[in-house]
Amino acid sequence: MDNPRRFSIQIQFAREDDTCRRRLVEKVEQIVQTSGGTVTGTLDQEEGGHKFSTVNVQANDDGIFWQVARSRLADRRLPNMIVVCDGHHGWDDYL
Repeated sequence: MDNPRRFSIQIQFAREDDTCRRRLVEKVEQIVQTSGGTVTGTLDQEEGGHKFSTVNVQANDDGIFWQVARSRLADRRLPNMIVVCDGHHGWDDYL
C-alpha cells in the first residue's frame, strides 16, 4: 500500500494512577510495534476531568495489522480502551 492507513487507539483511564496509566500506554505501544504498526505519536489528554491517552499509529498493510493488533489487544484484556481507525479521508473511508 502506497499510503499507510492511520489508526488511533484511545485509552480511557478509570482511577489508575500515573504509573499505571504509563504502563498501560507502554503495553499498547508494544502491541502496535509487534503487530506491524508504527507509533507516530502518543498524546496524553484530559477532558471534563477525565484523563485519556491516544496512541496514533500507521500501518502499511492495514488489514493484517488490524487483525493481529485487535486480537492482541483483546487477549491482553486491557481495560477502558476504544480503538478506532480513520482512513485517508477521515471517517469517509474508515476501516
